Parts: sequence; C-alpha cells; structure tokens
Amino acid sequence: INRLNEQQLQQLQQLSNSDNLVLKLNSFFPLDVGILSPYLMNYVHLQPGQALFLSANEPHAYISGDCIECMASSDNVVRAGLTPKLKDVETLCNMLTYNCAFPNLLEPIINQQFSFISTFAPPGINDFYLDKIELQSKHWLTTNQFIQIPIIQNHSILFIFKGSLKIHYIDLNNNNNQQSIIDAKTG
Repeated sequence: INRLNEQQLQQLQQLSNSDNLVLKLNSFFPLDVGILSPYLMNYVHLQPGQALFLSANEPHAYISGDCIECMASSDNVVRAGLTPKLKDVETLCNMLTYNCAFPNLLEPIINQQFSFISTFAPPGINDFYLDKIELQSKHWLTTNQFIQIPIIQNHSILFIFKGSLKIHYIDLNNNNNQQSIIDAKTG
C-alpha cells in the first residue's frame, strides 16, 4: 500500500486499474486482506446496459455504480473481507469453484414481437432472467398509446428508472381488472 501510494504521489509510473482499485478499497477498509482481491479476481468494468453471469460459488464483489443483481434463492452469502459483517473464510475457501475463466458477458436477446424488450438470460439457468423494457419517450410516451407486453408467468419485479408508467392489468381468466400508476421518483 505504501509503495502504491508513493508511486501515485511521485507519478513515477501509471498505476494499473488493479493498483488504483487496491488504493480505493484500502481507503474504505484500511489494511483489510480483501483489498488484495483485485490481483486475484477479474476486474470487469460494465457499461450501462451490459450484463454478466457468474455461476454459483464464484466469488464476486460489486464496487460502484448502479446494478441489478439476480440470483437463485439461497442462504449462502459468505464473506471473507471488505465488510464489517461476519467473515467466514473457511467456508468460503471450501465452497469456491476456483474457476479462473473470465465471466460470461451476456448479450441481450431482442424480442421478435416486442422490439423494445431485451432479455438477458444466463445459459442453462431457468431460475431467473432479466427483461429490459425500454420505451423511447419521443415515440411511445408522447403518443399516449397503450403498449401491450407479454404476460410473465413467474414472480416479477418492475423497476422504473426514468419517467412514469400507468399499468392496466386485465386477468382474462378471473375477469379481474386492475390499474396502477408508478413514477420513477416515488417508486
């Protein structure tokens, strides 16, 4: 840490992304063993709209920015550093897969019928997937049109990141009619 700080101050050489991240992590968790993890793990910088998939028992850390993390139902969140919470290094070491491959970046699958829907689906995983519904305000929201989207047969969570949405839901099986208004600011 001292060497990295000295190099940064003297600008002797350009620090790597991993070196800069180690210094950043050290500022949050001084001298925690976890600050060395950027040297042992893949450092992936996702751009807006990108997604990646990690299998079960793959170590990961989320550093900054906004993200949605989807995972199968489990109770096995195990920590070994960079947290004030309980650390269980032995359990973590026993459960890891030690896969050294780069994580799978997921390419969105554009819905053929509804071109404003992109699906991020991890290969071989049926527990979850993520649909991104992106309506361009210049077209959809200014025309005050109704937009029909396919019915999702599973439990779902809807996030509104910008603007507002009026949902009109009709359950044809039970003749049930419901309506909701959701705004990005009030949620």
